[in-house]
Amino acid sequence: LAICLDPPRARLERRFGPTRTALLLTLLVVVLLVVPVIFVGTTLMLEGSTAVSYLEAQLQGGSEPSAWLHQGWQWLRDKAPGLPPEDEVIAKITSSIGAAAQFVAGRAGGLVKGVAGFFFSLTITLVVLFFLLRDWDTFHRGVSGVLPFEAEQNERLMAITNTLVSASVTATLAIAAVQAMIGGLTFAI
Repeated sequence: LAICLDPPRARLERRFGPTRTALLLTLLVVVLLVVPVIFVGTTLMLEGSTAVSYLEAQLQGGSEPSAWLHQGWQWLRDKAPGLPPEDEVIAKITSSIGAAAQFVAGRAGGLVKGVAGFFFSLTITLVVLFFLLRDWDTFHRGVSGVLPFEAEQNERLMAITNTLVSASVTATLAIAAVQAMIGGLTFAI
């Protein structure tokens, strides 16, 4: 993240100074990356049982999506006669979802431990990010001084590393955005 935030850090640092810029960018990371992850995780935990109940009712009921499922399964059975009956498949899906919900509920203690570990790691990550952003020039000089190459080669290596990390993170964020849009459209339908 520190490497990806280097261009805005360099622009903002001239206006606000290193400490305020590091604080601003760290808060921006919290707002843009951390808050949505926490929101989605909390929503999934709170709405899990409701979603299971809703899905079960939709599979058993006569709603329009349920009718599409019934018609689609009948079409598949006509094409592949060896498939099990629809009621058996629905019962298996329902029991699998229920078993998954029971598994998650049984692991609530581990879940709390995992959440505490997540927040601890998140805090450490944000503190390190803040100091990397604030002391970027010192860090850059220190890493360049440790590399066993000539100054020109060190700078080229640092520039290549900067480009590779930025491209990798940008590609990951772009993929995540596309997946989020697909997931959002899926839930909307």
